[in-house]
Amino acid sequence: MTDQYLDEQNFFRHAKNLTGHTATFGFGNMVSQLVSLFMLPIYTAYFTTADYGVLGLIEVTKTLMMYIVAMGIGSAVNRYFFDKEFESKRPEIVVTGFLAQQMTAIPLCVAIWLMADWVSEVALKSPDQATYGKYLAALVWGELTLMFPNNLLRIHLRSKLYAWLSIGRLVVALLGTIVLVVWLEQGILGALRAALGVTAISIVVQLFIVRHDFKGGWSAEVLSSLLKFGLPYVPHNIAAYLLLTADRYFLAYLIPEDAALHELGLYNVAYKFASGLYLLIGALGQAWAPYIFTMNSLPHQPQIYGRLITFATAAMVLVGTLIAVFVDEAVRLFTQPVFWEATPAVAIIMYAYLCYGFFTLQGPALAITKKSGYIPIISFSSLLTNVVLNMLWIPRWGMMGAAWATLVAYGMMAVMMTYLGCHFYGTPLEWRRLAKLLASSIITVVAASWVVRPVLWEQALLHLGVCLIFPVTLLMLRFVEPNEWERFHRILAKFLD
Repeated sequence: MTDQYLDEQNFFRHAKNLTGHTATFGFGNMVSQLVSLFMLPIYTAYFTTADYGVLGLIEVTKTLMMYIVAMGIGSAVNRYFFDKEFESKRPEIVVTGFLAQQMTAIPLCVAIWLMADWVSEVALKSPDQATYGKYLAALVWGELTLMFPNNLLRIHLRSKLYAWLSIGRLVVALLGTIVLVVWLEQGILGALRAALGVTAISIVVQLFIVRHDFKGGWSAEVLSSLLKFGLPYVPHNIAAYLLLTADRYFLAYLIPEDAALHELGLYNVAYKFASGLYLLIGALGQAWAPYIFTMNSLPHQPQIYGRLITFATAAMVLVGTLIAVFVDEAVRLFTQPVFWEATPAVAIIMYAYLCYGFFTLQGPALAITKKSGYIPIISFSSLLTNVVLNMLWIPRWGMMGAAWATLVAYGMMAVMMTYLGCHFYGTPLEWRRLAKLLASSIITVVAASWVVRPVLWEQALLHLGVCLIFPVTLLMLRFVEPNEWERFHRILAKFLD
């Protein structure tokens, strides 16, 4: 990409703004990840691998139910809130979207509550704990309700407030978990009660903060527009989440029952450590789509969009590479020895997340061109691939087969989304630079896998040296362009002065 097609100063201004919002949105999520990480020693001390497997099933079932009920309303509100044709109807968009979501959420959650025995036995592999199903119903409604004020904060780019609210929520969750799980020894029920309590408090606080957005009334016309845009996202969201989590159910049912929950517990630990990259993807996604929509009328927007994708991908690759390099030290430091078998799956899951992140970056291209109807095709094609591979590989290789199946399916999803984004929107992706990023990451991760020492601090120091391979390889491949070097030198000189 040359300067005649792109105003460099304009691009760096947008990159700086996007980075600021991403960092602030991500700060609250980062605290969440750190709290979860520091809770691992407690969980692995008070829960067996089977208990951790049950908690994982509760989490994935809860989120799947949320995707079914959401109807794509959140995505539709994001889209039409910035549409000039609907500018005068923003209050109606908020109220109609919220009420429509509640009208589907309440009946479904009541149904889950009434079928708690069946849900606990079939979905949660806990036939003697019908209470789990009831807590699941309450958490589905609570977290779905909380999503709406969260979405309004992102729409208004109130990233600092969002971060502080996230921190407050997580401090309360941490204290509640310590009291109920450690002190009162309530086990899985203690973890569920802590989650439900903090969700209830968050709903009250955040709905109060965004109360001024609820000034409109119900509008059938607005509902029709929201559903027309949002409903295609429902099968996509379900397929995308099943793609991410279906392997948990396959692990629970395709391997011998005496080993199923143990393997599932290890796999959940692997996902917990790989989710450091998902944390960045989530933070970026919260700022990405609203910001790209606001840029839609600017000159050179596709060129700026394409280059922002390169920078965002670079951030994801860097974080993912660091996770894969130091994962053995992290697992040994934060978990009990029985969970150390989870380590080999982390790097594979990390690259699967990287493919998902690249898919997410292409999303606004189809939204802007109003081609969201293609998204379910992408999702279900990838899901079908994932299901077939899970059925073939899990009985043979257990959680490693599940990890590889996830990587292949997410890679397929990223390829299809990239093709459609380039075809309909004409996004000028920087293919060579993206390839250089991936090559540098793989070389670094493979090199780190060869460095194994029994003493933890010795291995950590050696891996720290291995990390230098990543920037050195990028320099050798000439990843950084001359204008970017000049920009970096100016920033460095200004900082030193």
